[in-house]
Amino acid sequence: MNRPVSRKRPWVAAVLGAVAMGLGHLYLRRWRRALGWSAVFFGATLLFVDPAVLAAVARGGPADPTALTPVLAVGSLSVADAYLLARA
Repeated sequence: MNRPVSRKRPWVAAVLGAVAMGLGHLYLRRWRRALGWSAVFFGATLLFVDPAVLAAVARGGPADPTALTPVLAVGSLSVADAYLLARA
């Protein structure tokens, strides 16, 4: 029996992953992977980002971009992972 092939669009997974952490993986129906990336994202935020920077971002004020580097790195890796999974 032939199994139907799911044709997920890689760019949709990447855009959804950029909008919200793990959303691209949810689009691909990779539930555990979405949960794992979300956990890594929140862990990196709690461990490596100064709470004062988080408060400034929450208020909409200016924040040092280098202070947010760990969060941006994890987010970028998650988007790339969702894109590559959709292409495979």
